[in-house]
Amino acid sequence: MLLGDLSCLGQKGKRRKPRETRGRLNIRTSIHQRPKEVNKRHTLGHWELDMVVSSHGKSKGCLATFIERQTRFYVAVKIENRSASEMYRAISELYEHFPKDTFKTYTV
Repeated sequence: MLLGDLSCLGQKGKRRKPRETRGRLNIRTSIHQRPKEVNKRHTLGHWELDMVVSSHGKSKGCLATFIERQTRFYVAVKIENRSASEMYRAISELYEHFPKDTFKTYTV
């Protein structure tokens, strides 16, 4: 039997950090659910979207990255923060520079 306050004792094991929920996009398709033709890279127009976030604590700037699967063409667009509206702005900016038939599927 133990008596007294045990809060001064350390915790056994590692504490788990809460899962990051900011910056999630609702337009995503799982890599496992995409068509086989996308994995084989036979057709043009299948894109992978991602976001690169700064590791500095005060900086909220980040990059939206776009990679075309067949050609492996890479585009990065600077965005102000990790919001969905900024990602949509980056996607619309990408649309302005390419013909419409260049975009068939997105995988986030």
